[in-house]
Amino acid sequence: MHLAHLDSVIPLERYRAIVAALRPERDSWHDDFWLRVAAQVAVLSPDDPQHLAIRIRDLGGKLALHAKWYQDLASPLRFVVAALLVQNQIQFGRFMKEHARIAELLHRVGLRSYGFYHTTTVLILMSAPDSAGCGLPEAERLKAIHQSMKRFHWWLTGVDDLPACAALAQCHGSAIEVVARAEACYQLLNESGLSRGDHLQTAANLLPLTGLDADAAVARYRALKSRLESREGTLLLSHYEVLSLLSLLDHDPETVIGRLLAVHQELALFQPDVQPAANLIIAVELTCLDLVRFDRAQQPLSGTTAEPAMWRSLHTFRLAATAMLSRIDVDLSLPTTTMSTVGWPQPL
Repeated sequence: MHLAHLDSVIPLERYRAIVAALRPERDSWHDDFWLRVAAQVAVLSPDDPQHLAIRIRDLGGKLALHAKWYQDLASPLRFVVAALLVQNQIQFGRFMKEHARIAELLHRVGLRSYGFYHTTTVLILMSAPDSAGCGLPEAERLKAIHQSMKRFHWWLTGVDDLPACAALAQCHGSAIEVVARAEACYQLLNESGLSRGDHLQTAANLLPLTGLDADAAVARYRALKSRLESREGTLLLSHYEVLSLLSLLDHDPETVIGRLLAVHQELALFQPDVQPAANLIIAVELTCLDLVRFDRAQQPLSGTTAEPAMWRSLHTFRLAATAMLSRIDVDLSLPTTTMSTVGWPQPL
């Protein structure tokens, strides 16, 4: 896949086409939600939507058949895992071997790893550029990052933070330095009015992926927060991680939030049965995939350095998006007709 291919991709239209190809009439609501998430994950794959849907469903079937000991791979989450394998061009056999091997490796260094958190951690570790895979040094670095994080927030840090740790492991600096940047972001975000807790920790853990120091990263985050609040009112806990993902974009905050709300409105019309908070997660990822191809002036990236720079940005985005994906609440898979929307964002 080259830059020329991405120039012709409109993420929202591509998403709609993949959803239409993936969704059979008789799937349960639970399956249907994860199929939509899978469609978003696979947006940048160059395959025809029909062929892409066949590949995702075929891989999903293999995961259900061969993953008897991995509950997350036998559940509807297998469609998302299948889409991640397709998007990252990872062969099924290699993934299954790495899934088991890395579980054993993390156990050796004293880390508990299981469920969808383990699966997304494995996929993040396998995505590291110029890497022969996760070995003992990488496992030790992951453990060091997790332990450093736990020293700041022992009551918050658990197995659910391993995907974020795997993403942070690809940042420059020692484990202590990387976690110190994340912790500085946590404290600055809290001082700006965000509530302490899991959502804030995840948001702070994603900000070092911007490549900025803590002050600059939080300044970008707060500018986006201000624009979103001015348009939609009170910021909800479910927005915390969303804003971190958007902070990976070096674009005018008004442009970013405007695009996000426009995409979210389109999704609310296209799939009104999906929880607004779930649509927002899909909308933020489609927004990032759309804007990452352009500079601050909204001109297409060009020049000899454009393609490498864009692929670096896309790689970083995928790290953060996969880490955020691991935190999706299973309740979001319920349709709006069967679950109260109290506490969830209303349609934007």
